[in-house]
Formats: sequence, structure tokens, C-alpha cells
Amino acid sequence: MNKLATTNSTNAGITGFLKQKLNDYKMLVKLKLSMLVVFSALITFLLGTDVFNAVGILVLCVGGLLVTGAANALNQVFEKEYDRLMKRTANRPVAAGRMEISEAVLAAGLMSVTGLLLLATFNPQTALLGAISLLSYAFHLYSYETGFTRCCMDWCYSWCFADGNWLGGRGRQFIWA
Repeated sequence: MNKLATTNSTNAGITGFLKQKLNDYKMLVKLKLSMLVVFSALITFLLGTDVFNAVGILVLCVGGLLVTGAANALNQVFEKEYDRLMKRTANRPVAAGRMEISEAVLAAGLMSVTGLLLLATFNPQTALLGAISLLSYAFHLYSYETGFTRCCMDWCYSWCFADGNWLGGRGRQFIWA
């Protein structure tokens, strides 16, 4: 009977740990925000193509989600000290100390490489625009007042993804609009 109680408490401990780790990764990649970015990229892709391409949609969504999640993870690593000071961000996994910086950077690196390789399966320009978007957010190459620039980059790589043209065709029309 004592062995059974130990087994149940061990299982509960493992389950609790896994639930917390999953929640920490959701917070690390800012899953809801990342999904919104992917949704806007998907709509832009659908507006920029004449042919429905289910594989293209899947690659764009998964690749875009990974790249956006990596940018969010790197941002939390760089802003760890600031996040600790604000009530709204103090519970983020890196700021709260539930996740080591090395774990967050490793996760961001894996997501970055995988996401950019997926985007590159359509064309290298899409991967390049995705990388520029990732770096601009992770390293604050924009201000909060001009954060719209990053959103535009996501839209641009979706247009580029749709027609395969380096800011030509529909992509150039989008930027000039």
C-alpha cells in the first residue's frame, strides 16, 4: 500500500511538472500573440495567391509560428531583468526563474532554424524576410511606436511566399500601398 501511494504521488509530480513546462513554453513563445501573427500572415498569403495550396498554407503557418515563437523567446531572454520589475511580465518563465536562459536560447535557436528552413522551402527571399522580422523583434531594431514595421515584414514575407517574387509583383504593390 505504501508503494502504491509513492507511485501515485510520483505520477502526480511528473504530471504537474509537465503541465508547468508546457505552460512555460506557451508563455515563452507567447502562443496567443504568435497565433495572431500567423493568422495575419495567412490572410495576406491567401490574398496574394491565385491558387489554393494546402501544403503552402501548412508550411507558412508552421514556419511562421516557429519564427515568431523564436523571436518572442529571444525577446524574453534579453528583457529578463525588465520583465522581473513589471507585474504584468514578472511571471514569464525566464524572468520568474522557472526556465534557464540556456534552455530558452536553445529552444529559440531550434525554432529559428526549423522555421526559417520551412519558409525557405518556397523561396530564399521568404526565409530572408522571416529572418529580418525575427531579428528586428528580438533585438529591438524598431521602437514601440514603429512596431508596425515588424507586422509589415510578416505581411511582406507572406506576399513573397505567395508569388515567389523578391518584393516584386504583389509584394511591391503591398509595400507601396
